[in-house]
Amino acid sequence: MGSKNKANLSLYAAKLYESLLITLRDNLGKFVLSIFVIYGLTLIYLGTVAGVYFQDGDSNLYYIHELLAWWKEVSAFPESKDNYTISFYASAEQDYWFFAIIGFAVSIPSMKHPRSDGLRAKIHHFFPRLTETHPYMEYLVTMMNKSSCITEQYKRAVTITNVDEKFFTSIVSTRFRLKNLHHNHSLNHNIGNFSLVPDDEVLKLHKVWGKLSCFVDDEGGIVSPPQNLTGSAFKVKDYNIRLGADDTREYHCVYDLLSDINETMSMSFIRFTEKFDLCIENRSASKIFVSVFIQKGGTNSTPKIVSEKSEVGLNETFNLPDSIEMLGINDKVSVQISSCKEDS
Repeated sequence: MGSKNKANLSLYAAKLYESLLITLRDNLGKFVLSIFVIYGLTLIYLGTVAGVYFQDGDSNLYYIHELLAWWKEVSAFPESKDNYTISFYASAEQDYWFFAIIGFAVSIPSMKHPRSDGLRAKIHHFFPRLTETHPYMEYLVTMMNKSSCITEQYKRAVTITNVDEKFFTSIVSTRFRLKNLHHNHSLNHNIGNFSLVPDDEVLKLHKVWGKLSCFVDDEGGIVSPPQNLTGSAFKVKDYNIRLGADDTREYHCVYDLLSDINETMSMSFIRFTEKFDLCIENRSASKIFVSVFIQKGGTNSTPKIVSEKSEVGLNETFNLPDSIEMLGINDKVSVQISSCKEDS
């Protein structure tokens, strides 16, 4: 067996061992309780058949004797006269109830599963030396909250309204749905970020290079008011995100944009995105070409062509062949818009 196969086998064995430990930890209580219940039912059955338990016909529990006698197809189980048998089952019953009470009392503190702990308590499990009031705890809480907020779905619709030799104008409508992965912890933190950066040539010639029409959430909350886009960048930093445990919320952003036709429209993702969809509608006076690229793993990776020079006629719409799934932080989707006149 080669060294690579040995390493893979060792890794598989380690993962299997860890999986078994997790399964045992999560189900140990259920397993012990099941064994305890089975033992109790077996003790009742054997003790009743032996003529020790449920012999008093006036008892409210005598129906157990009758049920077992019916199942065994006998009229009744005669009361045992053997002192050893009576002593054995009486002792077994006392031991059973003794361990049941003691076991229940001891297990009460451990009944609470770590899943039900608060966020700070969960972090404390990983870093026992870190107190809940330590300044670094605040940093970890913020990072956990940022990581727990993912984008379930991101839809971007770009309407091209005009194309000339240097620039093109567009209306960009973006809808994205955020999800809180915490199952028992609400988010109410300033962890949202949004930015638009104009192309260099646009910035040289145009003081106003776009206009924000709206940026709201699905409850009508305003993330940013309508305004002209000026300066070297437009940013909405650390806007508030409120999500209940395991909750979702949709945001809608619409803006006009002037872009350099020799540059690509690039979209970087600041949080993990499960599904990305893109459509481009041509409302300009000429046909256009649309190319889409995806770059995963940072700026050093090679962009992958998703669609190359797809022709979009007047009043036609380009859609991605398939949704782009599982985009990581800082992954990038770029769109190249070019006029058909360039190839004529």
